Amino acid sequence: QDALQSLGISLTFLDNNGATFWAAVDPIRRSSSVDTLIFGLLMVAGLIMTVFLYMMQHKRAYAIARALGVPSKWANNQVVLPLLLFGGFGILIGGILSWNDALSKAKTNLSTIPTPAGVTTSAELNPLFLVILCLVIFFLLAVFSWLGAQFLARQSIFDLLQGNTHRQVSEQKQAGAITISAFIPSSSTNDAG
Repeated sequence: QDALQSLGISLTFLDNNGATFWAAVDPIRRSSSVDTLIFGLLMVAGLIMTVFLYMMQHKRAYAIARALGVPSKWANNQVVLPLLLFGGFGILIGGILSWNDALSKAKTNLSTIPTPAGVTTSAELNPLFLVILCLVIFFLLAVFSWLGAQFLARQSIFDLLQGNTHRQVSEQKQAGAITISAFIPSSSTNDAG
């Protein structure tokens, strides 16, 4: 400070209300973090549901391919590839449209903020964020698709062809055992006759 004063420059610091600013910003940042977590979990749940419904819809075609002698690796690729192709296009198109919509809304909101003369607000973001976000979502879709194909590969081909689940197969086996035991005469009825 003394060196600057000897040059004729005096330093004064103005109160900028920084503490008030951070007191207002911290709850918004926490809320944004919670929103990001909730929407991220909803996205993962949506991806899981999409893959589950897709696999259940295509399990019979998978079982027919396996019954015709197609190796499980090829059958897995055949069932997963269409999901990844359509999902990739959907992620890309939805990401671009959402990105543009979010940036236009941010520009609209920022334009209403009063700023000092000569200061302009900017809502521009690096498109690399969009690319990374789309790649992460596509990676999650690929992982869930691979897990769904592995689930189908572990199922019996006959059960997949008949559309049975494990619970239905065990219930049918129990019902069959009850039906068979009803037709087998017990030894006590034979002795009485």
